[in-house]
Amino acid sequence: MRHMFAGANLALIINRQTKPTYNHVFFTEYIFDFHILETAHANPYLYPIYVYSSAEKVKAGDRRPNLSPEFVESFLAAVGAGALENSPEVGQRSGSREVLYPEDIFYYIYGVLHSPTYRERYAEFLKLDFPRIPFPKDYESFDRLAAAGRRLAELHLLKDKDRWRWQGIEQRGDAKEAVVGKVEYDEKNEEIIFDAKKPPDERYRIGPVPKHIWEFHVGGYQVLSKWLKDRKGRKVAPGDYVAIIIALTETDRIMKEDCDPAFREMLGL
Repeated sequence: MRHMFAGANLALIINRQTKPTYNHVFFTEYIFDFHILETAHANPYLYPIYVYSSAEKVKAGDRRPNLSPEFVESFLAAVGAGALENSPEVGQRSGSREVLYPEDIFYYIYGVLHSPTYRERYAEFLKLDFPRIPFPKDYESFDRLAAAGRRLAELHLLKDKDRWRWQGIEQRGDAKEAVVGKVEYDEKNEEIIFDAKKPPDERYRIGPVPKHIWEFHVGGYQVLSKWLKDRKGRKVAPGDYVAIIIALTETDRIMKEDCDPAFREMLGL
């Protein structure tokens, strides 16, 4: 993780050998806890986009892509690009067919790993080893998946929240404070209840939150439930929680509407 301290960086987090369902992939710009994706099974591995020669703060020109020359050569050939260069600012895409940035490749990988078809098609293999990433068949398939992967990464880093569409998720009821107690989900009304032990008129509730978003998992964690339960007994900022709901809602949509069609077309499925 020293490469996350040495300078600006981003990284994939991926587990090896996941059970029973593969959703053990995430994105970070920080160091992370050992159990970020799971408490009981496989350990997470960090894949920084850039590696630095020193743990001290260095200039952007002193970083190099965390990709082997052999892989880079094969990947550039697959998409018809001529070179791989460092981005001027970590996180950018190149926007060019001729020159790729390491971020382009990492976002492509992130897009592939979020395709439901990929996860289902290789489910048995993903229980045994690290995920394998197919080369794109052409620039167009690469660009579609990289664009989806970048949007997912931005959502998972909670970037530019002020520009998000807030989708009408709001408080219901007259509770004055959002204090976490016994967390429950009201399926009929599509509401998340922060403290179900309080009298009905004192419960802090927000909605609408569809059931499949309430149940959305990253790794071994049900995100919306765990976030609240980790803060039991505390007053929380509802805006922070709603941002996570929107990020998960958009993640679900992008996986189904962007990642999956692009992946299936790339493989001719």
